[in-house]
Amino acid sequence: MNIYPVKPVISEYTDGGPGVGVNNTAVKFRFAEMFRIQNSVRRVRIHRASEDSAQNEAERTNSAIGDALVDGATIYWEYFKPLQSLSQEDQDPMTPSDIDKHKAAMMEKNAWAVAEVVSLRIDDAKGPAGFIQAYVTEHPEDQFFWNGNYLKRYHESSKSAKATVPGHGYFKRIYEFIDQHFEVGELYIEYRKYRCEQSYGTKYEYCLRSPVNDLYGPNLVKPVPRPYPDYERLPDLHYLVHSNTPVQIDNVERERDDFQPRANIKKLFALGELSTSNHASVSQFSKKYVLPEDLVMKYVLHLETLKADKEKRSIETQKKSHDVTCKTYDDYNWVEMFENNYIPCRY
Repeated sequence: MNIYPVKPVISEYTDGGPGVGVNNTAVKFRFAEMFRIQNSVRRVRIHRASEDSAQNEAERTNSAIGDALVDGATIYWEYFKPLQSLSQEDQDPMTPSDIDKHKAAMMEKNAWAVAEVVSLRIDDAKGPAGFIQAYVTEHPEDQFFWNGNYLKRYHESSKSAKATVPGHGYFKRIYEFIDQHFEVGELYIEYRKYRCEQSYGTKYEYCLRSPVNDLYGPNLVKPVPRPYPDYERLPDLHYLVHSNTPVQIDNVERERDDFQPRANIKKLFALGELSTSNHASVSQFSKKYVLPEDLVMKYVLHLETLKADKEKRSIETQKKSHDVTCKTYDDYNWVEMFENNYIPCRY
């Protein structure tokens, strides 16, 4: 392949949508494929806070796109009519299902046509840094990564059934590569070439055979520094500046999400060490993770609400199951169930 060269170290900043989520199977898999193809040395994808535009490049870009798109002019939608290119003679032998399929195909053609218009409208518009370059996604049949359906099947299959999915050998190999080279946190995913040697004591075949980067050499690069509290500035809540942020503690690389507030609130809440009734634990957490107490309390309350709702649903499900088990034939209103067409198979 004649691949256009890219930088060996890349940082990607996104919002937190499901299509770019670090726990999305397709995102992780394509992420791995891309830096294998491009021979990346380090690549990281970070989700920015959805409500903090000052630090969120993705949100600022979305705002710029919105400004360029909403310029007062309308966007025409119906380039293709629902029954486009079908004469009455063509329609007569078609089933309702055939008609629906044709309408869906015309709707898809309209979507592609509008995408072209949108791309032209926002291309070269002013962005957060420079000017926007807009492109339309390739049609599915023309996309480079064409095996999405097989990947989904492989991911959802049981261990024994995975071997029946076309391409299973390739999928298994990439998943092994991900396990050996990825670090996945709640809001980030990071790949570092040669991380396999640190984790498993030996270099993975890809790392041995791929070209060595002239700038970084055959050595593991440092991870991207993750925020670390500046305790010397307490009671003011601050993180250390980037240049002073450690990537190791006592010569050991920091654990993933070690100071990620939400991830640690979830962990401590699950252990029963955080609750809205225990103000001392909230205060202690606030100081350790340099987070305002009201925000800690707010998220703990949210988790308590989710837990209470889950317990109520569980009790209700158990009660319904118990009631069904205890009912006899005479306890059912068979006439009403028949008239309402509601007689489940178990009856």
